[in-house]
Amino acid sequence: MLSDDVKIMIKLNSLIKREVVYEGLIHTVESETTADMLNKWSGSGGKFKVAIKPQKITLDFTNNLDEKELKNLLKLINNLGWFISAVLIFRSEVKWEKFNLEKFLKDDIDKRLLSFQLEAKYDIEVNVHDFDTLYHISPSIYKEKILTYGLIPKSKEKIFSHPDRVYFVDNDDDVNILLFQFQKLQEKTDFTIFEIDFKKCRRNNPSIRLFLDPNFRGAIYTLSNIPPQFIKDNGTY
Repeated sequence: MLSDDVKIMIKLNSLIKREVVYEGLIHTVESETTADMLNKWSGSGGKFKVAIKPQKITLDFTNNLDEKELKNLLKLINNLGWFISAVLIFRSEVKWEKFNLEKFLKDDIDKRLLSFQLEAKYDIEVNVHDFDTLYHISPSIYKEKILTYGLIPKSKEKIFSHPDRVYFVDNDDDVNILLFQFQKLQEKTDFTIFEIDFKKCRRNNPSIRLFLDPNFRGAIYTLSNIPPQFIKDNGTY
């Protein structure tokens, strides 16, 4: 049998680990101040023009950066609590691509740099007590794994890079919209809707936090695990 002191230490360690997941959340600087700081770094547009969009900032380059300038800019962006989610480079096919510093320095530093897209490391936080039930949609091939192990934050973006997350919506209308979009993108794939008893989930993990997803209106996400005992299969479509 574990002593009371050991049990307390285990519980404290568990709470600390939960908080570490969200370390740095309070350090994201709001977009207007971030844009002002970036403008000053750019020399009033000498390197790039800054544009604020809903939940995002774009840097449209007038001049390329050398490696030293790029690393200096990345440090500023990181210190402001933002990250480069995608890059636009002039080549035969111009399209947004996932940003990877090592690859960029190796393959693209000398190519015409068009734009960076910045996103906040952590988005607008919402009150967890506003939600008792949430819904998650996943390809049905993962159904048994989710029901056995729960929902674990993963990052599978092909274009944009984000911290690992679990995404939800909180009403039937958004479930149907999201399901339709998934089915349109992957016509031969079955999807399962999972219902999350979030009221019990937040009681189990008082440190859990929810944030608005800037890429899908009505969606929210967490960086925390969702244990399987709070997840119910709501049907396959």
